Amino acid sequence: MIASRDDVELIHISLDHSDEAAEKWALNEKFPWPTVLKSQISEELAARTPQTVPSYLLVSADGTIVATGKTEALAAIKEE
Repeated sequence: MIASRDDVELIHISLDHSDEAAEKWALNEKFPWPTVLKSQISEELAARTPQTVPSYLLVSADGTIVATGKTEALAAIKEE
């Protein structure tokens, strides 16, 4: 479990060019969190989404990026 907090939600944003391939991969991986397909994200979010895989962003409810990178994001979650 990444966090035992009700105020933290993990969302997978797929960068696959094919929605079908992304959905198939997410199902095979048995992700317990929602997958957002590349075709579903806004241009604004796409511009803020890292293009390396995997990437981690901790984003507040108002859209502010709180931390980037796995170590920093997980540490910020534990701090709160």
